[in-house]
Amino acid sequence: MDHFKQIDLLKKIYLARPSVILSLDNEHLTMQIFEKIVGFYKGDVNAPKRHYYGRFAKDLKQWNLKYFDFAHYTIPMFTPVQDGF
Repeated sequence: MDHFKQIDLLKKIYLARPSVILSLDNEHLTMQIFEKIVGFYKGDVNAPKRHYYGRFAKDLKQWNLKYFDFAHYTIPMFTPVQDGF
């Protein structure tokens, strides 16, 4: 997150005015970034949709839903344990 601050990445994303922001497979970083990005759009109707694409559905607890609008996930082809994770 410190490196993002150094290059001002989140502000660059905001200034580009994307319609969708897609985050891949890092839940913790996704929540931090999306929370800060939403801060730029307070009261703005044109905020981008926030999509999260991850490997496991089990990680997406209900409290995470405030951080992204859509959650997409894959299902492993082979699960070595009964629980699946």
